[in-house]
Amino acid sequence: MTRKPNWTSEQVYLTVALAREWLETNVRNRKLSTDKVRRYAKDMVEGLWQENGENFIFSGTGILLDGQHRLEAAILSNHEMWITVTRGVDPNAFHTIDSGEARRPKDVLSINGEEYSDVLAPAINHHERYSSQRKRGGGSLSKPAALRYLEENPQLRDSAVYVSGVTGVSPLSPSMSVALHAIFSTLDPKAADAFINKLITGCEIGSGDPVHLCRDELLSLRMQRGSADPRDQMNYALRAWNAIRMGDRPRKLRRLSQKSEDAYIKAA
Repeated sequence: MTRKPNWTSEQVYLTVALAREWLETNVRNRKLSTDKVRRYAKDMVEGLWQENGENFIFSGTGILLDGQHRLEAAILSNHEMWITVTRGVDPNAFHTIDSGEARRPKDVLSINGEEYSDVLAPAINHHERYSSQRKRGGGSLSKPAALRYLEENPQLRDSAVYVSGVTGVSPLSPSMSVALHAIFSTLDPKAADAFINKLITGCEIGSGDPVHLCRDELLSLRMQRGSADPRDQMNYALRAWNAIRMGDRPRKLRRLSQKSEDAYIKAA
């Protein structure tokens, strides 16, 4: 029979001052992820943060074992909240904290009944980065933010249904095709269907068709760099879409350099 742990738990109102005080005991935690802190802080500012009973954990000597990212986010966002604190945990148990498999955005979408959760989760991030013109290297949306974004952009669901029904050797991932289809369909639904269909299947496109140039450039980009930057990939497709919309028949799409612009091209 195992010995009963000498733990105590209590509810505490976390203030910014208290968060700073507790972080002073943060002497043996993991490396801080600034992306995670910013993501948590953004949720706190926007009212999406939900306390779910996940404890802040301290050792018997007062060393912080779990909670540093939430504390940093509370300070960054000037957010105060009720939390649960557990004290008296053996410091040697630190390596077991957060060892369970975390729920990913696609898991949360699936639980919420989304049929195409596997493709929708990354598509939401592609679409949001384009819409907000987030700079290269920005992190993904948090799970609550992703759910809200999908509700604000329900056309992503329709695009997931459409893309899933098109088969072929696509130069883009299914999630990126979904994001692009959703972007284009707000401008011209029929043209969006035709563009994505040709891009994925490679059928019914002539040598001077911008979609043909786009497929060639994307396949070349993938071979040269291995895993091409998603922003560069989307910009090639956006250039091809704009060329079609303006009636251009370019001999080639302008090639992006290793230091290509941070901004996404705006779909016309």
